[in-house]
Amino acid sequence: MVFFMVLFSLFVEKPWGKLAGTEFFADFKSGMHTLGLGFLGAILALCMIMCEFYLIMKSNAIVLMIGGVLKEIVTIYVG
Repeated sequence: MVFFMVLFSLFVEKPWGKLAGTEFFADFKSGMHTLGLGFLGAILALCMIMCEFYLIMKSNAIVLMIGGVLKEIVTIYVG
């Protein structure tokens, strides 16, 4: 399903036409920097989800509720 969605989004959105003239993909170095920042955000999000699952396994509901509130506060503050 992931591969189909990637192919479908590439077909519909045609990102090579929209991103080719921008400064984010002007040369190889800036393109790798842009992709690296995107993958860094994805890795951080995955780590946050894994930490949440670990908290669910190892702790009780009170700790999970406090962690959820703190996560929402951080999300609102950063956003």
